Amino acid sequence: MALSAFAFPSYITTKGGLTDSCCKSNSLSSSRSLSADLPSPCLRPNTSHSNRKAKVNASLAEKGEYYSNRPPTPLLDTINYPIHMKNLSTKELKQLSDELRSDVIFNVSKTGGHLGSSLGVVELTVALHYIFNTPQDKILWDVGHQSYPHKILTGRRGKMPTMRQTNGLSGFTKRGESEHDCFGTGHSSTTISAGLGMAVGRDLKGKNNNVVAVIGDGAMTAGQAYEAMNNAGYLDSDMIVILNDNKQVSLPTATLDGPSPPVGALSSALSRLQSNPALRELREVAKASRILKEGERVALLGYGSAVQSCLGAAVMLQERGLNVTVADARFCKPLDRALIRSLAKSHEVLITVEEGSIGGFGSHVVQFLALDGLLDGKLKWRPMVLPDRYIDHGSPADQMAEAGLMPSHIAATALNLIGAPREALY
Repeated sequence: MALSAFAFPSYITTKGGLTDSCCKSNSLSSSRSLSADLPSPCLRPNTSHSNRKAKVNASLAEKGEYYSNRPPTPLLDTINYPIHMKNLSTKELKQLSDELRSDVIFNVSKTGGHLGSSLGVVELTVALHYIFNTPQDKILWDVGHQSYPHKILTGRRGKMPTMRQTNGLSGFTKRGESEHDCFGTGHSSTTISAGLGMAVGRDLKGKNNNVVAVIGDGAMTAGQAYEAMNNAGYLDSDMIVILNDNKQVSLPTATLDGPSPPVGALSSALSRLQSNPALRELREVAKASRILKEGERVALLGYGSAVQSCLGAAVMLQERGLNVTVADARFCKPLDRALIRSLAKSHEVLITVEEGSIGGFGSHVVQFLALDGLLDGKLKWRPMVLPDRYIDHGSPADQMAEAGLMPSHIAATALNLIGAPREALY
């Protein structure tokens, strides 16, 4: 196993251009490696070379403008699959990276999605597809929403306007979408272990393809990644792990006085943040739940983004003569026991609504209700959560409809519990 570092954005420079020779085994390891130099971002690309065959040098991107209309991309227009970029020169690879970045920005401006993470791997994506040969070689992206440039270069550019839409492209890598997506990743830290499994399977079959796991510094903080690294080091299978170090891990590493470098002991930085008096006071104020709409008979207790669906359901019920209460829980822990007790005692029906799975916020609420004796009377409690099954990607509205968490579903549940016919909604 080889672990290499990569900082973004970058220029691709080589002595004589990138060649397949960079994939040959070196004297230090049986694994193949892709190396990286990390100069100051204010410098021009470093043209010095060590004894490595290929180098990836970090610098600031020169382009990346935002376009209301599709920007001109003459070189990218000729690239439908990675095989089409194998004969490009170093200068053309740089141009391809610029055009690819502009294309990502244009598409995300239309569909929404993960912009920064994808822009952070443009040059890396170009370099990987220039050197390796997918789908024979396996490239795994961690986290999966870094894969927009990868999708564009692997035959899906024409479908980018359907990104994150129902029956469109997934916002992550998806095996059923392309043979170039060897692993379906979302969040996070799983690609090293998955890549190791692919490498071991390859060895058992006597094949010699490459396995490359690209993992961001945020994903690298998870225990799964370190466990996989340990296992990979023990098995000594031939695979490559590229750490995409963008100097911005996902965990909060700033204080109220300003950002602090996310380097070193994350726990100490988090401890300082948690112990900050001003922040602790703010958190205590924010813990309080709130009543968004006063009503009777039925109380809708929403958690997170589901609160908006509760308000929508309240409007639908109001139009049908039922005035319900809507409360925003705001926090799952600690529970606002006083609020929940008040809702339970003053309403016939209490419905908890969340965009979470079984065992989440609603389970905490019913645990309290049971221990407090609030379920021993006439109170009817119902949880509305995501179903315990896989829901394919699509527009948020379509996914919520399939999950049964639209305002109409909440309103129908309320009507059913008070004995009114659901047909009243239609």
